[in-house]
Amino acid sequence: MVDYQIVNGMMMFVADEVIKNEELLSDADRSIGDGDHGLGMKRGFSEVKKKLLETNPLTIENIFQISGHALIASMGGASGPIFGMLFIKGADAIKDCNNLDSSSLFSFLKGGCDGIGVISQAKLGDKTMLDVLIPARDAAKKAIDKPLPEAFLSVEESAKLGVENTKKMIAKIGRATTLGDRSIGHPDPGALSLWVILKAASEYINNY
Repeated sequence: MVDYQIVNGMMMFVADEVIKNEELLSDADRSIGDGDHGLGMKRGFSEVKKKLLETNPLTIENIFQISGHALIASMGGASGPIFGMLFIKGADAIKDCNNLDSSSLFSFLKGGCDGIGVISQAKLGDKTMLDVLIPARDAAKKAIDKPLPEAFLSVEESAKLGVENTKKMIAKIGRATTLGDRSIGHPDPGALSLWVILKAASEYINNY
């Protein structure tokens, strides 16, 4: 388990990794969208860094709440509310936990998954970030009794497989639906972004 200071460092590292992967995310969006997803994610996570530095939150719940609200306020479009909801509803699910452990990691992912499912009306197989988040949540549930670094590795592995699976899917939600079968062969940009986030979080927790 890790305390709020480690979680804050993790979020700063996650933000840096998302910013670093702007071109990867924009390239994915150019294949099935309008090509600005990476720019939106960079803008959003730049704001996350700014707000965390300005507010210096002292609880894990507040770290995730501030991150979520920063994403909603700065990203715009459909991605801002969805990625913001991940962190806000995840924060709501863990409430007053003083340390992030494998159990609270599962609670966070489940809360985010439930929240996004409600606002997006998407489901597994629709070629969205839920095709990464749902397998990640399920992996966290299976790893609930394992050490946090090990749980994060399982989550990241499932997330990576989820991104690969979106390449086989026809988009059923959002702008890419107009492509029909032509959306096959390309990963969903939101799913790819979520994998970048979870991969960065896992890397930080396994190496801090």
